[in-house]
Amino acid sequence: YDETKLNAEDEKLQEELILQQLQARKDKKEKRRSLNVQPTAPVPEDTGTEDVAEDHVATESIAPETTEEVDKERDEQRTTEVDEAQPEETPEGPDKSKQLNDFIVLGGDRLQRLKRADEVLPPWLSHPIIIDSDLSGQGPSIKKQTYLDATLRDNLKAMGYKRLFPVQEKVIPWILEAHAKPAPFWPRDVCISSPTGSGKTLAFAVPIVQLLLKRVAPAVRALVVLPVQELAEQVYGVFEKLCQGTKITPLVLSRKQSFQQEQAKLVYTLHGQFIQKADIVVTTAGRLVEHLHSTAGFTLRHLRFLVIDEADRVMNQIQNDWLYHLNKHVKQQSDEYLLGRTAGQLSQTELFDRPQQPHKLLFSATLSRDPEKLQTFKLFHPKLFTAVRDPTERAIALSKSGAGSVKQNAAVRRGKFIGQYTTPAELRELVCYTQFRIKPLTLFALIRQAGYRKFLVFTNGIDGSHRLSFVLQRLFGTEMVIEEWSSSLTPATRRAVLHRFSLGKVNGIICTDALARGFDIDDIEIVVSYDMPRHISTYIHRIGRTARAGNRGTSITLLIDEEKKKFNSMLKEAGKEELEAVEIQSSVEEEYAGKYSAALNDLRDALELEKQ
Repeated sequence: YDETKLNAEDEKLQEELILQQLQARKDKKEKRRSLNVQPTAPVPEDTGTEDVAEDHVATESIAPETTEEVDKERDEQRTTEVDEAQPEETPEGPDKSKQLNDFIVLGGDRLQRLKRADEVLPPWLSHPIIIDSDLSGQGPSIKKQTYLDATLRDNLKAMGYKRLFPVQEKVIPWILEAHAKPAPFWPRDVCISSPTGSGKTLAFAVPIVQLLLKRVAPAVRALVVLPVQELAEQVYGVFEKLCQGTKITPLVLSRKQSFQQEQAKLVYTLHGQFIQKADIVVTTAGRLVEHLHSTAGFTLRHLRFLVIDEADRVMNQIQNDWLYHLNKHVKQQSDEYLLGRTAGQLSQTELFDRPQQPHKLLFSATLSRDPEKLQTFKLFHPKLFTAVRDPTERAIALSKSGAGSVKQNAAVRRGKFIGQYTTPAELRELVCYTQFRIKPLTLFALIRQAGYRKFLVFTNGIDGSHRLSFVLQRLFGTEMVIEEWSSSLTPATRRAVLHRFSLGKVNGIICTDALARGFDIDDIEIVVSYDMPRHISTYIHRIGRTARAGNRGTSITLLIDEEKKKFNSMLKEAGKEELEAVEIQSSVEEEYAGKYSAALNDLRDALELEKQ
């Protein structure tokens, strides 16, 4: 008889003890889960050591089948202990993790898509002056605007203008009033976001000419910067007509004339001194940098106005770093910074004797809200004028007080400012779905079916414009005159094409987005986006070539099925709904299928010859 060995009764008691411990742990675990309470660290029980010793003794003496049962129970005990310890590392509850039956998904709260947060707009962007975008109404008569000089009113009448558009009605008197205030009340810089064709050019040209009428000696007092040469020449034409009968001399700096001819029109030498000859300079950014570095005597120390038309595109012209060179030039000439400086101690000298900074005017139909880009201009206490088309949005913008409007006003102070992507009310926007292989044929059928005689077709590249113009020329034959327009052509050729198009001698122009900004051509019936635009601002400027100055117009975007979702998402960014689709008669496409196939064969041969 060995007293160290357990008998059958002792073995039975040991098994019952183990089962009780397992059941107690299980009940404790279920209670914690039901109460959803953070478990505390497990406290070792006093019986733990004795259990281990007794288990060790029992293992040496019990029967084989009893040993297997005890081992099984021990495995269950270890599993239970692991399960019990797991919640201590990961907090339970619906807020912390996602529970699936007996499993806990770690990091379940991070699987949800986060809501996009728009940046908070600064006060000058969130509280603009609202402009009506409807040009169909009768604006105020120009001849009754007594604040305008008589010569200016006569020139506007000679140009064919009888009434002011909404943007001109708001901006022109505001600028004139701002410059009428004495020092040290400097005029606030102005940003205007208004639809294409709403009269933005006259909105800055008229007040500038009015304020320069009493100048004594010629000097560059207004600088107008534009993105492309053709647009600079167009704006110069407006200034030239406005300055008729006055002493003011406008000048355009572009590659239409030689560099030496432009230098001769800018300055001349008298008794060893340089004399300025121009009052208003209209130029592109690149040409401006060339004259700043290469034209002796050219100075901007008397500059009073800096106008940046199509401002969002000019902002992106960083290849010339024209703002840096302009600011550096002004600093060297007058020991003052063009784009602002750090103010010194408040004093009589600081307020009254310091020369005031040029009045900066930014214009665009899709003005950027990027604070980093706007910061480069160092705007002085800017004021935003923006056009609103939607009556509901307009009512929200105009409401400045009232309990019911507080929440609405707060909502529009994030993301885009009001009216950033406004389009003319007279514009009808459509889409046309087609297949990629017959896209040129669909365009041909669309124009022929509707009977359009003056249209623009936009592509996303030079090669696309070249190929499409060739195919359409073959399809229309002598029925219509189709021309290509892109940066691959010489400036003289581009000017000739636009001139013939404005006279009605060319029916359609197949062009790139270089023609999408600022160009004012009358009576364009329809604008077609053959290739889907890459950005919403490109779309806004494309369709803005029609429905200008209160006239009606149509825009159609050709889409294949794969582009529909992306295009609708882009429209949503501008606050637009899904557009109405226009159908093409299949009989027209079938009728000209053979002619289309022959045109494609001719295109292949022509491209091969061009390569050779």
